[in-house]
Amino acid sequence: MAAVTSVRNGGASGTRTSKGLFLVVTLLSLVCYTSALLDKGTLAEMKENHQRTKENLEKLKNRIQSDPYSGLMSEYIHILDPMIALVKKHAGDSSDLLDPLVPLLKKTKDVLEKTKTFVDDKKKGFDVDLEELEEKIKQNEKIINFLEEQQAEL
Repeated sequence: MAAVTSVRNGGASGTRTSKGLFLVVTLLSLVCYTSALLDKGTLAEMKENHQRTKENLEKLKNRIQSDPYSGLMSEYIHILDPMIALVKKHAGDSSDLLDPLVPLLKKTKDVLEKTKTFVDDKKKGFDVDLEELEEKIKQNEKIINFLEEQQAEL
């Protein structure tokens, strides 16, 4: 009877506690191992996205740097000056037809100059945005490298 009483009073409860603790530790280790496997998949996906982002940034930089519009506008502006001079020179022959053309050419030149200024300002804004994106990409590279080191330790 004393043996039955000691079992009921918790004399053998140490084995139940150790079995429960063993179960908790086993489940915890399985969860950690599974999460490490999921992190590998997530890390691979992050690396792929990061590589695509870098490629897209390079394409965008190349498009912005090879933008011919500002140069073309400069050439058109320089062409308008000789055209205005020619119209003024030949206006004496038929001034009724060519007189309205001079102000129109001057307005065209002004619009082109304003457009060129606008395009150049936008291009400078894009350059600043590109620099910020490059910094973010560098930060992402550091994070990915850190995560890879953490994965290697597991």
